[in-house]
Amino acid sequence: PEEEFSIGAVARYLIASRIESAICVSPSGDDGSTATVMLAREIAERGKRVVMVDMTGSACPTRLMCNSRDLPGVTDLLCGEVSFGETIHSDRLSAVHIIPQGISDVSKAQAGARRLTMIIDALTQAYDIVIVECGPADAASAVKLVGARDGAIVLSLPHPNEGQLAEALAD
Repeated sequence: PEEEFSIGAVARYLIASRIESAICVSPSGDDGSTATVMLAREIAERGKRVVMVDMTGSACPTRLMCNSRDLPGVTDLLCGEVSFGETIHSDRLSAVHIIPQGISDVSKAQAGARRLTMIIDALTQAYDIVIVECGPADAASAVKLVGARDGAIVLSLPHPNEGQLAEALAD
């Protein structure tokens, strides 16, 4: 049933399972990323410290959560252009913290992508859960990006048809 996969049900599962990091893949794009933002906010409403890392190409979480797109974020951190503390911002509508997409060149940032695992590990020391929104990346690429770790992969498909769901689950 649909309720099994609602934002509230996923939030309860992540909290009850004490998941430290959740890699979210949104095959349908920004509508999935929007649902992931709603998930982060739901977890925070339940009293957990949450940080979201915007690894999307569209910067959807950054647009939804920040007052400006011109904030230092994950690309700047991966390029070594800012300190960790300069990249953590407050969500404008909740207690969630966000590391936005950033303003540095994405291709330059990809060269430092191997540091992402260390960044996530550091964040898990300060937050109850780290949510990494990867946008429409395939699951294998997202897992490769963040390294092998304990955690969860969340498929964010707000209104899937059977074909989309089967394809996403197979991936």
